[in-house]
Amino acid sequence: MYKQFNGNPCGITTGDCVIRAISIAENMPWRHVFLWLCVEGYSDCTFGDVNKTWESYLKYLGYRRHELPNVVGYTVSKFADEHKDGTFIIGTGTHAVAVVNGDIIDSWDSSNEIPLYYFTKPNERG
Repeated sequence: MYKQFNGNPCGITTGDCVIRAISIAENMPWRHVFLWLCVEGYSDCTFGDVNKTWESYLKYLGYRRHELPNVVGYTVSKFADEHKDGTFIIGTGTHAVAVVNGDIIDSWDSSNEIPLYYFTKPNERG
């Protein structure tokens, strides 16, 4: 199920999906995640929304990356339906979104996006 939420303190709904997804999954303030991604990006000489940078930050937080099989018709919504327990951060290649206990939490309804991989912590199911 999609639940609309935008933690961006300025109300911006595009261009910060990585920050929003991590903020939701980690229950951290948006600005806190933004700063950490800036620091990580500074270390990598990239921006915080570059895959290498935010994936490095997630690994620092204890997340593991899992690949998803390329199945026709498989969507973020189907992923959420299959993952009713736990916290996940999904990457689509152009978007990042949090799924918490089967709920897709985002500033817009990204349920029809195609997930390529996801992150979860070892103590979470997945």
